Amino acid sequence: MKKIVKLKLGAGYSRYRFIEQTEKGIRKRCVNNYDDVPNNIAIDENGDQMLWGELKSFSDYTKKERTAIIQNLITEMLNSGVQARKFYEILKTLEENSLNRMAG
Repeated sequence: MKKIVKLKLGAGYSRYRFIEQTEKGIRKRCVNNYDDVPNNIAIDENGDQMLWGELKSFSDYTKKERTAIIQNLITEMLNSGVQARKFYEILKTLEENSLNRMAG
């Protein structure tokens, strides 16, 4: 579930690894941007491109990215109708801490 949250609500992939088909054979490569992935990616026996994204590690997130993923997760949980007591306890604590920072 953590991986899905990081992909859908967080910073997503930090780099892409793939197997490239060249005139001399295949080779492994890695790029940081999806736009830099070449068109000549090798195809596996199922007809799928041999391309994998690596999720950005949470420890590499900036403060802004961490705040955004937490806010996105809270919004998603509220929109989905989560009714867990623990969830609302956490929300209450976050709100109290936010108010204390504003008052201090």
